[in-house]
Amino acid sequence: MSHRRVNSAGSILSILSCSLDEFSDFYDGPYATNILIEDAKEVISHNRALLRQASEDRYLLDELLLGMLDHAPDPSGQRYVATVLHIANKKGIVAVTDAAKAWLDYLFFPSQFRPMPSVSWS
Repeated sequence: MSHRRVNSAGSILSILSCSLDEFSDFYDGPYATNILIEDAKEVISHNRALLRQASEDRYLLDELLLGMLDHAPDPSGQRYVATVLHIANKKGIVAVTDAAKAWLDYLFFPSQFRPMPSVSWS
């Protein structure tokens, strides 16, 4: 039995309860990528203890997010991660940790036995 794979953007938008328009407005907005990255790193730094607590001593979610920002293959990847963290932060620390856990589960440790979340592009 195969599960329908959903792209990362769709999964994250679903987890954040974020519309594609909301995401696109911020991603395509006037902020320079380096400013978005600095803002995202501040979100991570400010919530480091909560991110570590949420990882249940298994993984360092703060380090995962920093690594995704620092080692994205190109600026658009950095901008994507920074945008998600900005939107998540507006919704609260639970949304930030949920985004980090989703990336960990669906990008780094995917499993054919774990169904992907459904996505609504409304």
